Amino acid sequence: MDSWLIILLSLAYLGLLFLSAHWVEKFRPSLGGSKWVYALAIPVYCTAWTYYGSVGKAVTDGWEFLTIYIGPILGIPLWWLVVRKMIKVCEVQRISTLPDFLADRYGKNLGLSIFSSVFLVLGIIPYISIQLKAIVNSFQILTTQQSSAIEGLFIADSAFYLSILLALFIVFFVFRSIETTAKHNGMMVAIALDSDVKLIAFLVVGTFVTFFLFDGFEDIFSRLSLSERLSFESFPSSSGLEWLLLLLLSMSAFILLPRQFQVMVAENQSIGHLKTAAWVVPLYLLLINLFVV
Repeated sequence: MDSWLIILLSLAYLGLLFLSAHWVEKFRPSLGGSKWVYALAIPVYCTAWTYYGSVGKAVTDGWEFLTIYIGPILGIPLWWLVVRKMIKVCEVQRISTLPDFLADRYGKNLGLSIFSSVFLVLGIIPYISIQLKAIVNSFQILTTQQSSAIEGLFIADSAFYLSILLALFIVFFVFRSIETTAKHNGMMVAIALDSDVKLIAFLVVGTFVTFFLFDGFEDIFSRLSLSERLSFESFPSSSGLEWLLLLLLSMSAFILLPRQFQVMVAENQSIGHLKTAAWVVPLYLLLINLFVV
């Protein structure tokens, strides 16, 4: 595909997110506080990893990729005990960040807040770089581009410009208010809209591959059973301990990743919204993994 077409489509999509967030902030702020927006914002957990990581892990490790999503689903019954308490503490103590929450838990320890902030920044930088790498790789695949001749210069790196656009979005819709406990209704709507687009795109591609390139699930699995190169039966089975650790890790990450804490705890506007999220989120995770294999 032509690179300019991809760029224009990407800018149009980012523009749609900007406009939807701006419209909500200006005209319909109550929309950002609805239970449906809250429930659909929580699957921000599904990032580029869902497209590249899940499929790649399924290729290399078979069914083990499911632990990344089964863990959060198994942890949902704990929301009414754990997440609800976290929300109430943040409301009473006027807390909007995970480091402040941890510091408050241990006697408002400023040192712990600083340490956890630094720890989270150091941990999230490589994580963000993975997301940017996935987007850049997608652009190169769609445009069949090779590495630039002046690779290494930041001015030739599309991830650099992507980072600027994302930074502008964050500054405009998150940091323009000096009230730390203010709700970011526009940002929540943009995240929920993005979650919808990701799910629809994955289902459309999966449907095309399964029912147009092949003759359904039965045809695909019969071909897999005959393939020496790719067969789920040929994968070494993971130990029960490894599955348990991955389930616990993903269950914890679903609550404690900074973005999850932001949308689930800091942006929550009603405890009752957890009831809707408790069935919308697992349904979303099941649907977005329907065609991974």
